[in-house]
Amino acid sequence: MEWRGKFTGGTPIDAAKVALGQRQWPWITDEYWSFLGQVGWGPIGGDSFYSGPVTLHSIGVHDGPPGFIAIGDDMAGFWFGFMPQRGDSVVGVYRARWEKRWVIEDQEMGFAAFMAHRASAPAEDDF
Repeated sequence: MEWRGKFTGGTPIDAAKVALGQRQWPWITDEYWSFLGQVGWGPIGGDSFYSGPVTLHSIGVHDGPPGFIAIGDDMAGFWFGFMPQRGDSVVGVYRARWEKRWVIEDQEMGFAAFMAHRASAPAEDDF
């Protein structure tokens, strides 16, 4: 998929690092890896994309949903990424404040559709 020109502001990841990530996380869709190689990571639109997939634990969130791998966040407590048991559908997670539990929202869309939605959504719209 061609991503150049559709999104700006990122720092592309070199092909060797993309290939390493694909080997480490083979169940994450190729659309995401293509995006990471062409557009990259950093502030893109109203979101912050990581330089590769991360567990929430690795960024200081020690009680996140099991199996969730984050690829970015909205800088306001909403993370988006993938879960192996959900295939290539993007998943969003956030902590329900009053109930102190995690909410998992299956977006029922692949990465390309998710990015098209994010690009067209108002800044305050999380999904």
